[in-house]
Amino acid sequence: MANSRKDHKGRKLREGESWRKDGRYSYRYTDIRSGKRLTVYAKDLPELREKEKQIAKRLEDNILTDGVIKNLLLINCLKDICLLGN
Repeated sequence: MANSRKDHKGRKLREGESWRKDGRYSYRYTDIRSGKRLTVYAKDLPELREKEKQIAKRLEDNILTDGVIKNLLLINCLKDICLLGN
């Protein structure tokens, strides 16, 4: 059986969480719509887990992120250009 990952204080880290040597915590996840890996940082583990909750809620509610909105705007502009060119 694999050992669970722990931070420098011995607390178990969840999937996607990591403790950095500079003392910060990070959480990596994949944005469902854009397919990109994103990282959020926090000074302590409770703050990071609160950010994780917000991310999970946003993904569950299908709220668009800035990157996705920019991609959608670009796609719509390209479609308009193609339609005008024909």
